[in-house]
Amino acid sequence: MHRLSPGDVVTAVSPDNPHQHVCKRLVALEGTPVAVPRPRGLLGGLLGGLLGGPGYELMEVPQGHVWLLGDNAAVSKDSRSYGPVPYAMLSGRVCVQVWPPSRWRFFPSHPPADPHAYARRVTIASCAAW
Repeated sequence: MHRLSPGDVVTAVSPDNPHQHVCKRLVALEGTPVAVPRPRGLLGGLLGGLLGGPGYELMEVPQGHVWLLGDNAAVSKDSRSYGPVPYAMLSGRVCVQVWPPSRWRFFPSHPPADPHAYARRVTIASCAAW
């Protein structure tokens, strides 16, 4: 098994509930800058919405942490809501999808040629959605 790379699908202990596990895509390793949404404030984001959205700011993933995103960004609870996830909370890397049967597939067991390309693409796409 290779070291973790951006684009890998991983399982982790849920930061919200230590009795549950989550399955998310790893998009950034420690030291990598990521775009995070700005807080919406007391008015529930009303002013942010009127001024063109809540915006985002860049932060660097802290040492010993990773940044996880769900593939369905519109409804996913991920690092955008609970922040960077410590390596110690990661429990595995997904190697095969078996459900639903029509989408059965293996995930690559080797790192991508440019591990940062995936993180750049996802970060830019995520910023556009905010």
